[in-house]
Amino acid sequence: MGNAFPGFIIGLWHNDRLFRFSTYAGAHTRVLEIGVDRVRWELENRSHTLEMIAYRAQGGLLKAPTPSGMDRRIAETLDARVAVRLSQRSVRGSHILFEEEGRNAGLEAAGDLDRLRKMLFHGK
Repeated sequence: MGNAFPGFIIGLWHNDRLFRFSTYAGAHTRVLEIGVDRVRWELENRSHTLEMIAYRAQGGLLKAPTPSGMDRRIAETLDARVAVRLSQRSVRGSHILFEEEGRNAGLEAAGDLDRLRKMLFHGK
């Protein structure tokens, strides 16, 4: 419809609790670095910080939509490695609640990534 916004919905289930990070609930991106070999994304909500680093792996080219059909190819993998850290913030500092690394993660970083960064950090 001609409009775009950088929205996300992320949930992390840990110790029988769902930690939510979403734009509609006020979470925001602190860091987004998209490089050749990794993607680093840090988010904050009112009380927690979620840090993720996904390391790219060899993947396949999948068909992706364009206005005229499924005319482009996007590199995707299900063999990425991802490091995740969830921290709780307080007036006394930060306390790590969860920190693990997973394998066989899905990873796709495609599209106009410079535009995404501008929208996230400058609202344009």
